[in-house]
Amino acid sequence: DDGKKDVYTRVFPLLKLFRFPAVVALVGRWLDVPDGGTVDYDGKELPRSAFVSWSDVREMQRSGLVEIASHSYNLHRSVLANPQGNTQPSATARLYTNGAYETDEAYLARIRNDLRRNRDLIERQTGVSPRAVVWPYGRTNGAARQLAEELGMPIGLTLVDGRNSSTTPLSSLRRY
Repeated sequence: DDGKKDVYTRVFPLLKLFRFPAVVALVGRWLDVPDGGTVDYDGKELPRSAFVSWSDVREMQRSGLVEIASHSYNLHRSVLANPQGNTQPSATARLYTNGAYETDEAYLARIRNDLRRNRDLIERQTGVSPRAVVWPYGRTNGAARQLAEELGMPIGLTLVDGRNSSTTPLSSLRRY
């Protein structure tokens, strides 16, 4: 979802009308931009007002129809992933800088710190710690899923098409 304002202005009224529950996934860095600022939304500058406010988030959550999920603090972006100049989703790629790849230890620390920061931000703003993470670009790996689980977010949503079954791991749920 990304926390764009239309989830509050268009979707939330429908959720209330039909009493239908939903999960709204928030990118912390984008919500930390002050009023009047701009958000780098995948290379496109959008005004901060194009995203929900914390007041909007709290109202949706209080309705009992909306569960707030983490969409990372700053992993919803691509990073340089190799010497050829290719970029990959930040949550799954080892950074390539100064002629070297990020170490496993540095990668794990970066992902852990990012997921913790967003979890703490959401909890501070709403009073509830998220139990789900919606992986940016739907991309995840075993290490990232394990870190999310350790941080209290055992539920993960990907962009893998298809239905979920009783054998689908909670950490890798499919979405249409």
